Amino acid sequence: MQDYDLDDRLVERTRRLVDLARRQRAQLETDLEQTTGMIRRSRELLRKLRMWPKTNERDR
Repeated sequence: MQDYDLDDRLVERTRRLVDLARRQRAQLETDLEQTTGMIRRSRELLRKLRMWPKTNERDR
């Protein structure tokens, strides 16, 4: 009987760990998508800024 209780506890703990891993994976995928979007926007902004004429102190 004790072995069954131990098995049940191990199964429940394993289920909780798997659920936690799934939630963490979903969060990581969301974070990755957001970070990728931020990088893309930063690159686009840098590209636009490079097109602007450069100003020097001498031109003022």
